[in-house]
Amino acid sequence: MCPVVFWATSNTPSTATTSVSRLFYPTLFGVTAALGFTLWTRHGLPTDWLSTLDAAVAQAQTPASGGGPPPSNGSANVTQTGPERLPPTASPAGPQPPDDPPNRPRQGPLSQLQIDTPGGPRSMEITRPVRLSGARVLARIGNEVILAAELLPQVNGAMEQFDKMYGDQVTPERREQQFQVLLHHELIRALHGKLIVAAMKEEIPHDKIGEVEKDILKQFDKYQLPDVKKQFKVKTDAELDTKLREQGRSLKQMKRAFIDSMLINEWLRKEVKFDEHVSHQQMFDYYNEHIKEYEFKAKVRFEEIRVNYGRQRDKATAWQMINRLGHQVYNGAPLPEVAKAHSDAVSSAKGGLNDWTSEGSIRCAELDKALFHLPIGVLSKVIDDNRGFVIVRVLERNDAGVTSFQDAQAGIKKKIKDKREQDAKEKRLTTFMQEQTVRAWTIYDDQPLEALVPTATKRR
Repeated sequence: MCPVVFWATSNTPSTATTSVSRLFYPTLFGVTAALGFTLWTRHGLPTDWLSTLDAAVAQAQTPASGGGPPPSNGSANVTQTGPERLPPTASPAGPQPPDDPPNRPRQGPLSQLQIDTPGGPRSMEITRPVRLSGARVLARIGNEVILAAELLPQVNGAMEQFDKMYGDQVTPERREQQFQVLLHHELIRALHGKLIVAAMKEEIPHDKIGEVEKDILKQFDKYQLPDVKKQFKVKTDAELDTKLREQGRSLKQMKRAFIDSMLINEWLRKEVKFDEHVSHQQMFDYYNEHIKEYEFKAKVRFEEIRVNYGRQRDKATAWQMINRLGHQVYNGAPLPEVAKAHSDAVSSAKGGLNDWTSEGSIRCAELDKALFHLPIGVLSKVIDDNRGFVIVRVLERNDAGVTSFQDAQAGIKKKIKDKREQDAKEKRLTTFMQEQTVRAWTIYDDQPLEALVPTATKRR
């Protein structure tokens, strides 16, 4: 230890450090080696963990039937030895996809998936919640893949509408089933799109593809980009890209999708043929076969003054108040002003005005009857609808009836043409998919691709 103390107090610190290293590290190495030798001689070398690790590595490297899609070799026809599958664990009623947390907008929703144990049999499957990552490969077509990030914005948007409509009325299992259905439809649509775009590009000279895409992007910048910026309330492309990334998308993806959609529309225009002529007799036959679609109920526009009873006031007080307000209107006070000042109706801010209301849509039968039998412009008597007292005055009324063939003719012609076009698209898509030689794999590959075409192309 003396040399260490001497050099530590020397006036040449760099030399002291070198000398310490020369003495300290060899000493540390020697002590460590001696300790290891002692443990080995007393207890032996613990090799069990090495053999266990070797076995685990060998098992993981063993090819499994559900191992995942093989990498593309650059050929149009890709030979698949074991497609990657993550099937839902639930029964046909459907698994459960919880909502994507609002503070993690760029990640996909949770979903119950079955994870194949590497090298293990199907009986060893485990079930646990797994976040569907945006980088998850959902399909492979030739050299291209479809990622979850391309589909999740549309699927999550549709799920938001589903939640608004049904809320807590459905079970988590039913909600997961809806998520899987939407994901499946979007995946098949994307699959068709990739194949159609590839077919279109084969018809364009290779050196002209870049020019074609530039021309399409000019249309995007001129017509679509301003509307998108207005929708997101931004002014620059950078601000828009930031907003899109919060939803798991990007401006680059949006432009790519626009290019693909234009190529797909061009392909459909060229490939889908149908009879666009609709005769007068065909329209008349459609009208008679769907006559109930052209029936309409009576409807009215009316004003009201309402005084509720219950928590706010007792029934006797409400009765006195509605009579006083009714007398004011009867003696010349404008009903809209009285309604704004004193009415409890939801429409009081609009002066008690209720827009067109169909017959039978109001719960109180007495009130519904008054609206469709009162002379226009006449105040009704006080009506008790079990929530409060109401006085109404009809402003305008249309009786029930049937839309005439002459008025319905233009709409009927469009419906017939749209139906023919949709049928022609489905038929051509089915044929197109059967003609494809490109090997396609999806996470739903339990069914043949052709079997999915009709459901995938139906309008929702």
